[in-house]
Amino acid sequence: MHQFFVINFSPARFFSVSCLVLAAIGYSEQVVFAQAQQNDIGPTFTFGSGSSTLGVEGKLHLTENVFQVKNSLSLRPFLRFPANGIDLGAGVTYDFDFPRYSQVTPYAGLGVASLNGIATIPGLLGGPSTREQFNQVTVYGQAGVEIHASQNLSLSGSLLVPFNNRLNTNFSVGAKYRF
Repeated sequence: MHQFFVINFSPARFFSVSCLVLAAIGYSEQVVFAQAQQNDIGPTFTFGSGSSTLGVEGKLHLTENVFQVKNSLSLRPFLRFPANGIDLGAGVTYDFDFPRYSQVTPYAGLGVASLNGIATIPGLLGGPSTREQFNQVTVYGQAGVEIHASQNLSLSGSLLVPFNNRLNTNFSVGAKYRF
């Protein structure tokens, strides 16, 4: 008789283990902020719509020294796995660089995403309401901040505001490996 080893997988455990692995990788490197890496990728945990979602976000640095100021543009793609499908999107953000606070990088921008949602449709003449799942492409506004914990590790928090009445605002936090 064979016994099978079953792993109890939950999004919270996956997120916690991913953050610990990234922290170990980031702190194994020497902490040097002068040669900071510009691109990153890592797990995120998103809150909104009364639920939480696990996902992956990244940043691809596009430009430097825009308008003779050391600010830049970045492409920020994301992939999330809510219970009702997959959310996919990408935004272009303007990253602010403050020389005095080089470990903190706030950003703001716009993007396009394919987001999932659940709409509650009221019943006619007092009848029971129904819930309908939908997928909609929308434009969104994004603002957030990255905290560079080491040369290879950054912590992030961002707010995603869809320009659509059927979709809700989301807040995500994450840890990312910088390269």
